[in-house]
Amino acid sequence: MEKLDLNNMKLPLSKKRFSKLRKAIRTGRVKWMEMSEELMYSYQDFWKSEKYKNMEKID
Repeated sequence: MEKLDLNNMKLPLSKKRFSKLRKAIRTGRVKWMEMSEELMYSYQDFWKSEKYKNMEKID
């Protein structure tokens, strides 16, 4: 598996980029501390927005 190039990751994250990054983190190709601070915050913000969208669908 090839490493994900974090330096060329464009912000804000789209759903496709978020899923690639999430999969890379889960499989161990990317470590959380290797990510830039902006990328970490963008990942967290996108995750929270998706979480709230899912909660709204349930209600």
